[in-house]
This record gives sequence, structure tokens and C-alpha cells, in this order.
Amino acid sequence: MKPKEITKKPKGHCENDLFGIKNLTGIGEITMSRKEQKKLIKGIIEKAINRGTKIDNFKIELESLINKHSIDALFNCQDFILVNYIMSCLEAYGDIEDHKNKMRGQL
Repeated sequence: MKPKEITKKPKGHCENDLFGIKNLTGIGEITMSRKEQKKLIKGIIEKAINRGTKIDNFKIELESLINKHSIDALFNCQDFILVNYIMSCLEAYGDIEDHKNKMRGQL
């Protein structure tokens, strides 16, 4: 039996689709219908929104926790300022971890 021939499309080739996805072997392309593209994009957007929602929920719960234990009174500071400071620390830590991982990959 003769193997299927996989043809590569030249760069810039567009055939009524937004994009092609390379398969795992890196040979050829998997083209998607408009419906599949819309479904994929919708999923990506929903994940981004959910991630944002999780962060927003965490901030709300953190502020509630700070109020519950009167931590803001200990520092003589408003609760939302403490929440913003803690979130900034977490973001900075995430940036450090990203940087460390990039450096490890380069070594």
C-alpha cells in the first residue's frame, strides 16, 4: 500500500481559514473549518476570562480574609492597599520564576 502524500502549503497560503496547525510530526498542516476555528478561539477566550475571574475571586477572598482577622488595623492601612501589595508581590514572584526557567533553558 502506498503511503499518503502530505503536501506542505507555501508560506502565506490562505484557503478560507484563519490558520493551519502543524501536526505533531511537523509535516504538513491540519486545516480547520471556520466552525472549528471559532470553537477553538471561543475556548481560548473562555480560559483567559476564567483565569481573570479566578484572580478576581482570589482578590475578593483575600480582602475578606484581611477584614475578618483585622489585619488592616494591625498595619494601619486600608484593606485594598494590602491586597494590591500582596498581589504585586505574587506577580513579582511569578516574573522571577519565569526568568529562572528561561535561564535554566539557556544554560
